[in-house]
Amino acid sequence: SFRTVYAVEPDETNYACLVHNVIANGVEGVVLPDRVALGDQTGELTLRRARSGTHHPVVAPSAVAEAERMVVPCLTLDDWVARRGVDLHRVTFIKSDTQGWDLKVLAGADGVLAHRHIAWQIEFSPAMLARAGTSTSDAFARIASHFSRFIDLRGDTGVRARPTSELAEALAGVGAGDRRYTNLLLYNTAVA
Repeated sequence: SFRTVYAVEPDETNYACLVHNVIANGVEGVVLPDRVALGDQTGELTLRRARSGTHHPVVAPSAVAEAERMVVPCLTLDDWVARRGVDLHRVTFIKSDTQGWDLKVLAGADGVLAHRHIAWQIEFSPAMLARAGTSTSDAFARIASHFSRFIDLRGDTGVRARPTSELAEALAGVGAGDRRYTNLLLYNTAVA
């Protein structure tokens, strides 16, 4: 069970929807929303407003017309945790679904990642990683440097729990055909 859920959403429309859902479901004080982006640096990010839907990728300011540009505050996860006063000893799970920006979130989370009891769920998409300027080999290396095990949550790849040294082999088919992405559960086994 959990006592508190911290929810981060940078887009104003999605954030308003999040707040509405928190109130409509009577979980004020349990689910704590914050309108901010998370990344590898503290400052600002530019998002491209989608014409429809809720997918707003991070872009260079010069790569998008002003009418489609949304500038949002951005913090590293370490800075955000410090600002919010989160006790990392009590955190057990982090879910990151940032449209390919997940490795940038990890890059700004060295302090959080030092708490090896925390399991993470991230989205893995070679195409989205490439748009964010990260290669799959960089992703595999960063993940393996912080986590010992992973589970491909799609569940159709055979062995469920595997060492992160097998990420490249296990995810070789992701990005091809109908399997454009997957979600990974990342965790560390107890050290003897």
